[in-house]
Amino acid sequence: MIEQFILETEHLALRPLTPEDAPTVARLAGRREIAHTTISIPHPYSEDQAREWIARHTSPSGPGREIVFGITTRGEGPLIGAVGLREIDTEHS
Repeated sequence: MIEQFILETEHLALRPLTPEDAPTVARLAGRREIAHTTISIPHPYSEDQAREWIARHTSPSGPGREIVFGITTRGEGPLIGAVGLREIDTEHS
């Protein structure tokens, strides 16, 4: 597993997602225009689906080749999106 940590810029922070983010993830990902341009996001997108997605990306049982961050404004700002890195090759840093 890849260790989760927080990355900060002057204005934004990338942080681990939590189950408490599910309502916001559902609201953001559930917008029709998002689902229309994304193969893997259904419309409508429920909070239960968001919780399942978050759990899959925060579970310690994964192979450690993917990491997903929640995007917030710096500090204790609200969740405004998510970004992921996948096919991480830890052998080559």
